[in-house]
Amino acid sequence: MVSSRLAELSESLPPTTLVTISLLLIVYLLQIFLDPNLNGYTLNPSRVLAGEVYRLFTSSMLHGSLMHIAMNGMSTIGIGSALERTLGTVKLAITIALSMLLSPCLYVGIAWVACSVYDSWMKSQALGFSGILFHLSVLEAYTYSGTNRSVLGIVQVPSRLYPWALLIILQIFMPNLSFLGHLSGILTGFLQYYGAFDLILPSNGTLQAYDSRLPSIFTQRTSFVATPDIARSTPTETIGHVIRQTATTIWMYIGYTLETFFVVIFGRRSRSTNDNTIAADDDEEWVGLPTVDDDFKTDEERLDEQVL
Repeated sequence: MVSSRLAELSESLPPTTLVTISLLLIVYLLQIFLDPNLNGYTLNPSRVLAGEVYRLFTSSMLHGSLMHIAMNGMSTIGIGSALERTLGTVKLAITIALSMLLSPCLYVGIAWVACSVYDSWMKSQALGFSGILFHLSVLEAYTYSGTNRSVLGIVQVPSRLYPWALLIILQIFMPNLSFLGHLSGILTGFLQYYGAFDLILPSNGTLQAYDSRLPSIFTQRTSFVATPDIARSTPTETIGHVIRQTATTIWMYIGYTLETFFVVIFGRRSRSTNDNTIAADDDEEWVGLPTVDDDFKTDEERLDEQVL
């Protein structure tokens, strides 16, 4: 029963997503049997700059626990499958390989630039595939057909803000996660979407040529996704405009959230009729949630109060 379900799942997954999941699982099984000291393979900016460049590659493939690999594995299936059906099998494979190199490099670069005012990032250690997943989530969010989407069932946000909202919410509920690792993935995704890597990425025609050269074990799968005939559309907005729009929207959502909590807990105070400032009278009543006594008043009692 289990084997048939696994066979069905593997057949339904597009090739690049399937290969990525398989590699992550194989590496994790090797971790279990070999039990290496993970501190020697994490993404540690100070050690990378000291010459341990291999950490740029090993950090993305290794995971710290079964829960860690399970969460990243399920996310890879969801995000990778959706994105592969849009970009194509070959394009996603190249994107993942590019992200595994550039996201850690951006991580180290940000930590080095910020070290004069915040040196903790230089000593931090990151591990796991989630930075690449945040890169892919940006590309997936920008190709998502819907307007809004739910973040962990907590809040609805515009689809293009989904990676940022996920970054913030995950960091709030799981503060031990690598904020800089996830942020580096998001920034790498934005750079790719806005054409920063076009000079090193193959053209659409080249990708289609690669499709015909792949082994039949990939191309004969029903889940194989050929490179689309239409090349990537050029974004109409500049990066600066998107950054300003994203920052403004995030700030607006934070403000709405804080205001909601404030009203629920303390109630909303009535405002002055002359201006928009909040009245500061000490004896002014708060208009918020009903009191316990109000809940148990009858309709007749409330009517009497209104008449009085």
